[in-house]
Amino acid sequence: METVALGCIGSLSIIIISFRDIKRAIDVCFKQLVAAAANIFPPPAAAPPAAAAAAAATAATAAAAAAAAHPVFSPHAHTTSPLYGAQTVETAAAAAEAEAAAAAAAAEAAAAAEAEAAAAAAAAAVETAAAAAEAEAAAAAAEAAAAAEAEAAAAAAAAAGRRNPSHFFYHHHHSSGGLYTPQQHQQQQQLQQQLHQQQHLQQQLHQHLQQQQQQQQQQQQQQHSPSMYSGDSGSPYNPAFYSLQQQLQQQQQQQQHAFEPSSWQQQQQQQHQQQQQHQHQQHHQHHHHHQHQQHQHQQQQHQQQQQQQDQPQQQHHQQLHHQQQKQLLQH
Repeated sequence: METVALGCIGSLSIIIISFRDIKRAIDVCFKQLVAAAANIFPPPAAAPPAAAAAAAATAATAAAAAAAAHPVFSPHAHTTSPLYGAQTVETAAAAAEAEAAAAAAAAEAAAAAEAEAAAAAAAAAVETAAAAAEAEAAAAAAEAAAAAEAEAAAAAAAAAGRRNPSHFFYHHHHSSGGLYTPQQHQQQQQLQQQLHQQQHLQQQLHQHLQQQQQQQQQQQQQQHSPSMYSGDSGSPYNPAFYSLQQQLQQQQQQQQHAFEPSSWQQQQQQQHQQQQQHQHQQHHQHHHHHQHQQHQHQQQQHQQQQQQQDQPQQQHHQQLHHQQQKQLLQH
């Protein structure tokens, strides 16, 4: 069935009116307008045929008299025609009011029906939700009762130290296939204890790693303090800095190899030994170079001393040579 939606701005609502209702109201109004325009009212339903013929003759006589008094082509015909008279305006206004009233009544009826349908749907939804909640509560209660019965039966069987006579499989006991014995209970307790111990060890390891990280941060801060650079800044080797660096490397390797396989640890140890040998060689080369520089410096000093010692002898020889030349010249 076709419908028409009308929006009402004042009440902010939507009214759904049937197309048939609107057509019926329009037909009624149109008939009333036609009857008013022709100034002919519908006869009563129970009138006899003679009365209807007399009424028709009277209407025809009145129409002929009106046509004779006012021809069709008269310029004053529009002023005397019932289509343009006061009665026509009043009937049109009444028809419009009736149409509006019918539309309002239809809209109110549709709104009331819609509200009733919505209320019925809401009540049905509430009842459905309540029924579902009751069903869920009943199912939960039944499951809890079944679990309690199963636990009681399992406890009784464990106390008696025999098979469960009902062969009941409880879904919480994943390791049991319908049997529940004290040995399985002990095994479960042992597994739980082992899990707790592993968790405790993991927590201890985590705390230990955090402490080591804090110590490393403190040592790094101490490395960059001014007291570390109080020694010979020109030489790259500083004993205090070298020892701290070794400690840091050892701690880092211990942290890295805590959860690694033994083969990987061996490889890392070999790499560490190679690094230490390389550092030792560098230190030895640096020390040898330093000794070589000291030896060269000592040789230079010795040469300078010899030159200083040789200078007076050379001066004495020169003086003797001058004296000999003077004596020869005098002779």
